[in-house]
Amino acid sequence: MLVEGKEKEKSAHQQTLEAKAGPHQREAVPGGAKAETRLANWVGKVSVAMSLLLILSVWFATRRGVRPQSPTATQHSPMILVDEVEQLPPLEWKAIPLSLPYGGMVDIDVQVIRGNPIDVFVTTSDQFDILKKVEWNSLKKYEDISATETRTFRRTGWLGQGGFYLVVRDMTVGAPSSPPSDISVKVRLNP
Repeated sequence: MLVEGKEKEKSAHQQTLEAKAGPHQREAVPGGAKAETRLANWVGKVSVAMSLLLILSVWFATRRGVRPQSPTATQHSPMILVDEVEQLPPLEWKAIPLSLPYGGMVDIDVQVIRGNPIDVFVTTSDQFDILKKVEWNSLKKYEDISATETRTFRRTGWLGQGGFYLVVRDMTVGAPSSPPSDISVKVRLNP
């Protein structure tokens, strides 16, 4: 009986402590643990989502200015290679050097301002010895960038990087004392 009395005392004592602790202490373990776990999971998921959003924002911001270049893309500006007026006597020729720092479309505009019709063509720099020997039939030239007996020559063609010559020649047979022809030559390189 004495044991029963102590148990009753304990239970009465426990009841008194629980009453003093209030409602918060009574359900701290069973229901509160679930609520705290749900809150922690929600806060963790929001933190991960915000971190991922921040990382992606930084990545996109840094990639915006960097664009991968294709092999054919260039960062070159158009440039004027030749813009001058040449004098060409009858039965003479001139080789105007063209040095292309990069390959691209070359716009060639040759106009006879005063004088005889001319022949115009483009050849590579390795053909210069043949030019000096005036071996016209042996000369390799770009057929799509050439014309004979013309006063106006406008062509656009692709040339690679390197050295070339724009050749103008006056093959008109005339009096030796004929004045030279004035020829406007403009060559522009576009990337």
